[in-house]
Amino acid sequence: METNNDIVIYSGENRSRRAQACAVIWTRKSIKNTIINYTYWSERIIEVKQYRKREIIIFGLYAREEGNIEESENFYNILQKILNKSS
Repeated sequence: METNNDIVIYSGENRSRRAQACAVIWTRKSIKNTIINYTYWSERIIEVKQYRKREIIIFGLYAREEGNIEESENFYNILQKILNKSS
Protein backbone atom coordinates (compact mmCIF):
# COMPACT_ATOMS: atom_id res chain seq x y z
CA MET A 1 0.00 0.00 0.00
CA GLU A 2 1.26 3.49 -0.77
CA THR A 3 0.29 6.90 0.56
CA ASN A 4 1.53 10.27 -0.66
CA ASN A 5 4.83 9.99 1.23
CA ASP A 6 5.02 6.44 2.55
CA ILE A 7 4.97 2.81 1.52
CA VAL A 8 3.46 0.15 3.79
CA ILE A 9 4.38 -3.52 3.39
CA TYR A 10 2.25 -5.89 5.44
CA SER A 11 2.26 -9.65 5.82
CA GLY A 12 -0.59 -10.23 3.42
CA GLU A 13 -3.42 -10.88 5.85
CA ASN A 14 -6.84 -9.74 4.75
CA ARG A 15 -8.32 -6.68 6.45
CA SER A 16 -10.45 -8.67 8.90
CA ARG A 17 -7.35 -10.48 10.32
CA ARG A 18 -4.79 -7.64 10.27
CA ALA A 19 -5.51 -6.50 13.82
CA GLN A 20 -5.08 -10.06 15.10
CA ALA A 21 -1.99 -11.25 13.24
CA CYS A 22 -0.07 -8.98 10.93
CA ALA A 23 3.51 -7.76 10.64
CA VAL A 24 4.04 -4.33 9.07
CA ILE A 25 6.99 -2.35 7.77
CA TRP A 26 6.24 1.32 7.16
CA THR A 27 8.86 3.41 5.39
CA ARG A 28 9.28 6.57 3.33
CA LYS A 29 8.40 6.34 -0.34
CA SER A 30 11.64 8.15 -1.18
CA ILE A 31 13.61 4.95 -0.43
CA LYS A 32 11.29 2.68 -2.41
CA ASN A 33 13.90 2.20 -5.14
CA THR A 34 16.35 0.76 -2.55
CA ILE A 35 14.05 -2.20 -1.81
CA ILE A 36 15.43 -5.33 -3.46
CA ASN A 37 12.61 -7.68 -2.43
CA TYR A 38 10.36 -8.69 0.41
CA THR A 39 9.36 -12.10 1.73
CA TYR A 40 6.27 -13.11 3.67
CA TRP A 41 7.46 -15.89 5.96
CA SER A 42 4.17 -16.11 7.86
CA GLU A 43 1.29 -13.92 8.97
CA ARG A 44 3.58 -12.71 11.77
CA ILE A 45 6.97 -12.41 10.01
CA ILE A 46 7.93 -10.28 7.02
CA GLU A 47 11.42 -9.57 5.68
CA VAL A 48 12.45 -6.63 3.50
CA LYS A 49 15.86 -6.45 1.82
CA GLN A 50 17.23 -3.04 0.88
CA TYR A 51 20.44 -1.99 -0.75
CA ARG A 52 22.04 1.27 0.39
CA LYS A 53 25.82 0.96 -0.03
CA ARG A 54 25.32 -2.59 1.28
CA GLU A 55 22.47 -5.03 1.78
CA ILE A 56 20.23 -4.30 4.75
CA ILE A 57 17.66 -6.78 6.04
CA ILE A 58 14.69 -5.45 8.00
CA PHE A 59 12.22 -7.71 9.79
CA GLY A 60 8.67 -6.87 10.73
CA LEU A 61 7.56 -9.12 13.59
CA TYR A 62 4.31 -9.61 15.45
CA ALA A 63 4.97 -12.03 18.32
CA ARG A 64 2.36 -13.31 20.71
CA GLU A 65 2.83 -12.20 24.30
CA GLU A 66 0.87 -15.00 25.89
CA GLY A 67 -1.69 -17.62 25.05
CA ASN A 68 -1.20 -20.42 22.55
CA ILE A 69 2.16 -22.02 23.43
CA GLU A 70 2.28 -24.12 20.25
CA GLU A 71 1.75 -21.06 18.04
CA SER A 72 4.44 -19.13 19.97
CA GLU A 73 6.92 -21.98 19.60
CA ASN A 74 6.14 -22.19 15.88
CA PHE A 75 6.76 -18.42 15.52
CA TYR A 76 10.16 -18.62 17.21
CA ASN A 77 11.14 -21.78 15.28
CA ILE A 78 10.40 -20.05 11.95
CA LEU A 79 12.26 -16.94 13.10
CA GLN A 80 15.31 -18.98 14.11
CA LYS A 81 15.38 -20.74 10.72
CA ILE A 82 15.26 -17.36 8.96
CA LEU A 83 18.03 -15.94 11.11
CA ASN A 84 20.19 -19.02 10.51
CA LYS A 85 19.79 -18.52 6.74
CA SER A 86 20.69 -14.82 7.00
CA SER A 87 23.90 -15.37 8.94
